[in-house]
Amino acid sequence: MFCAFVRTGIVVSKIVPHDTSLHSVPIIVHRTLHNENRAVISVCVFRGQGKEESVETMVTLMYLLKDSWSPRFDSTFYTVKIEGKQVISAPPLPSLGRRDELGGKPSFPAYYYDVVIYREHSRMALQRRYSEFKWLYDQICKSPPADEQDPNAEPIRMPPGTCPFQWQNDEFAQNRLEQLSELLEDALRRPGYANHPAVIQFLNLDPPN
Repeated sequence: MFCAFVRTGIVVSKIVPHDTSLHSVPIIVHRTLHNENRAVISVCVFRGQGKEESVETMVTLMYLLKDSWSPRFDSTFYTVKIEGKQVISAPPLPSLGRRDELGGKPSFPAYYYDVVIYREHSRMALQRRYSEFKWLYDQICKSPPADEQDPNAEPIRMPPGTCPFQWQNDEFAQNRLEQLSELLEDALRRPGYANHPAVIQFLNLDPPN
């Protein structure tokens, strides 16, 4: 058993997806069953001194914001952060991700963004370029999760592309890094997106241990 402070729409998104009054409330998660593919957890949500909600739900992977995640959480939970950028003159090594499946453009040199995934005590860094983020965006828009979504939520927005001869400098890349970070966070916080097949492929995630 462990306790965590998380925001509504992440851990409890499938339970109370539209209850904005539960921001930053204590949650206790009890692991009750676990096999190689899925887990059953019971979630107790508290407001004040009284217990507000107690349910069980099937999960595979669950996303947390960086300031809500802890390495003491098991491999069911992960967080993601884009921590840097760099100009690359040749394709990154295939071992860093399934690059041939993500629709990345073959032109070089190009800016790549350092996407870092934290799970338990591990840190995995992947290099992804804009066209691969665009591939992810297209996939989740084409086949959104079946989970109930907030009908009042704004659409997920992809940062605009560039013209063939548009100049890209470090300032441009930094602005794009921030926009791509917002894209990932916005998508992953929504119900069902942390388990979307395209997200799992983009982040090179394995099932929970």
